[in-house]
Amino acid sequence: MILQRSPYVHLMDMYLLHGKNLAQRGFIYILQFCRGTGQSEGEWEPNVNERQDGLDTLNWLQNEPWVKNIGYWGNSYLALTGWCMADAVPSKVKGMYLSVYGTDRFTSAYSKGMFRHDVLTSWAMEMWDIAWRLQKGSRIRVDISSSDFPQYSIHSNYAGIWSRQEKTRVAHQVIHCGGTYASRLEIPVLDEGD
Repeated sequence: MILQRSPYVHLMDMYLLHGKNLAQRGFIYILQFCRGTGQSEGEWEPNVNERQDGLDTLNWLQNEPWVKNIGYWGNSYLALTGWCMADAVPSKVKGMYLSVYGTDRFTSAYSKGMFRHDVLTSWAMEMWDIAWRLQKGSRIRVDISSSDFPQYSIHSNYAGIWSRQEKTRVAHQVIHCGGTYASRLEIPVLDEGD
């Protein structure tokens, strides 16, 4: 049996395709929409209820005689719904395939009141290596934003746990040009022979 938990109602056609393909291979596929999405009851609060709701679902499946083994599968937010309960899953869960959402990201984003200081000073951010061939004359654009909804919930820009804030304010981004804390993007360039 394969379980996924998702808030993305607009991807229903894809989930139906997953179910069809898995059923053809002998698997039972269960999709549960997160609280407050799809036809699930309650209020949609990203990240807040995923651990308990997921464990409630797994514990129910654990006690069903028709369920022999459980696999959990997801990427992006669907991986978060797995990571947040991975330490407490029942014994019928034999594997979890969680991608595009690392444990470091989960820990840094959601520990200690849920959301990483309003001001960052002298902050080095290293990205994974990528290789991309650009045509002569191409340009690269960098977008900087403090928002990444729905991957992360909208932040109020007030101190404290984001889900408990009752008001919001606009965040202003600062790009430092020159001086000790100059913002920069380093792009190493390889020759054709490298």
